[in-house]
Amino acid sequence: MPRQANPQARKVFPAYMKQMRAAYDAITQEQIAFKSGVTLSSIQKYETGQSVPAPTQATLLADAFGLKGPARGVFFMAAGHAPPGSTVVVEGEVVLELDEDDLEAPIIHAMSSLAA
Repeated sequence: MPRQANPQARKVFPAYMKQMRAAYDAITQEQIAFKSGVTLSSIQKYETGQSVPAPTQATLLADAFGLKGPARGVFFMAAGHAPPGSTVVVEGEVVLELDEDDLEAPIIHAMSSLAA
């Protein structure tokens, strides 16, 4: 049976997805839907917290945003598809460690660390 997304992702992913679109030259929901192949209605549900992307859709979105390395790992963590204990390491330093009890704080920390 496939592992379910971390339920806290519904709290984190909507803001994260909006930030990703803003950082990507203010791309619209329609544009990221077209570029990724994920339906517009799915994008809208992700941004309102009604659902989170399945691993396949998360991969399509990460590809559309051109995410690689640590940024891609953070994206999957925000979408709830990284197991507890996962870490993102940048230049030998752990910038994100996913604790089962708290998803939101480490994602925000990682986003600011990667942006610096």
